[in-house]
Amino acid sequence: MTIRIDYNNQPTEAVIGGKTYKFRSKLEYNWAMYLQFLKESGEIYDWRYEQTKFLFPDETIGAKQFLVDFDILNNDWTLEYHETKGFLQGKDVTKFKRLAKYRPEVKITLIMCGKSKKQSTLNRLRQIDKYAERILYAPDIFKQIRGIVNLESIRAIRALHPAIGHMTIETATEIIEQLLTEPVKRER
Repeated sequence: MTIRIDYNNQPTEAVIGGKTYKFRSKLEYNWAMYLQFLKESGEIYDWRYEQTKFLFPDETIGAKQFLVDFDILNNDWTLEYHETKGFLQGKDVTKFKRLAKYRPEVKITLIMCGKSKKQSTLNRLRQIDKYAERILYAPDIFKQIRGIVNLESIRAIRALHPAIGHMTIETATEIIEQLLTEPVKRER
């Protein structure tokens, strides 16, 4: 797979959950790490990267397909999709609009890398909001788990506190923050 570099994206190759991925941007990589955390915490059943492509066969101009960044299989076996974006272009609005037209049953969430004050981005967000299940801002989500640097730290914390895999994200985050801020007590 060749990774195309657009818009100052930083392609990232990483092993997550024992699988090697080639992400097109750091946002995709960070979102994958977050989804893996949710999986390992029992909040979702599984996730996949760039596995689903929606086709728009009747279209002759513009977007004719939509390769979604992430498929998420929830614990109740419902499927949802997440699309990550650093910023929005007109073709992104077209993809969301066509997905709603051809596959109205599909639930897709837009994940933005940050909040923009640019009028063009705000206009596109307003348009996409009509078709997306929801719009999330990655920094807001990452702040909720700010004590977690990477999955290795999660594994290390689980070794200290094995029950963490069966807790809600909120409870796990509280424990992680406590572990990271309190001095380590060593047994003698």
